[in-house]
Amino acid sequence: MSAPAETQNLVFLLDDDITAEEKAHVKQSITNKGGKITNEPEIINAFFVTMPKQQNGFASLETLHEKISGVEVDGSVSTQK
Repeated sequence: MSAPAETQNLVFLLDDDITAEEKAHVKQSITNKGGKITNEPEIINAFFVTMPKQQNGFASLETLHEKISGVEVDGSVSTQK
């Protein structure tokens, strides 16, 4: 029996001008990378996500979607803009 995979909690911050189709694509990309959206607040454009822990903390933002403007990992925010 193998040990459960270590996970990390992330907050994906989305651009204000993201369309419904782009948001759906981001959700699918998160799922494809083994992530699970745990909360999608209505007052901000963000997804709270649990993902398998990766060596570099999280997958590069560009591999998920260009409309992701930042990712918070353990209290530290990385942005691509």
